[in-house]
Amino acid sequence: MKEIKENSFIFECHEVIQKSMCEQIINRFEEDKDGQYRGKIGQTVKSDESIKNLRIFL
Repeated sequence: MKEIKENSFIFECHEVIQKSMCEQIINRFEEDKDGQYRGKIGQTVKSDESIKNLRIFL
């Protein structure tokens, strides 16, 4: 497991869950437009667009 950027709370993990489960998680996220905020991370809702993107590879 590797953190994308220090203190980003975004981690990259390979082959942790089945592909079908990953697709369900991605679909749920993409459908929840009200829960998405551009570049905001963590409890402090600090904005840092350099570490947040929606590029998800299966």
